Amino acid sequence: MEATKVVETEETYMRASSLRQSASNRKILDATLIVMKRTLPTTLIDDLRSTSKMFGQLLLDYGMEVIVRDRRPIMLYDQTAQDVRIGRQHRITDATMQETLCLVNELLVSEQDLWLLKSNFEPREPVY
Repeated sequence: MEATKVVETEETYMRASSLRQSASNRKILDATLIVMKRTLPTTLIDDLRSTSKMFGQLLLDYGMEVIVRDRRPIMLYDQTAQDVRIGRQHRITDATMQETLCLVNELLVSEQDLWLLKSNFEPREPVY
């Protein structure tokens, strides 16, 4: 996971990041988290700032019980790749207090790029 953008306010911590396949370093998905700082331990927020750990792993590390709610698929047209990208949005809540901890948007790379990941194919220039 590599953070590509971070925006912090008094109430929220937003981190945009990309997840990459370890074998090829190709991007798998883009994710944006909007974390509600008042609902989480300060040390967890500090770890989110200073490590590349995924948010879900930090929740596990801190022993937080959560519920994923409001899952819904999304589909966007990527004009750069001229392809459709699919993904999902959801909300992570505290299992006990039912407070929203984080809003999550995840968007897979284009279908063509997913095919390249799956096939482990290296695109090359045509030889004539």
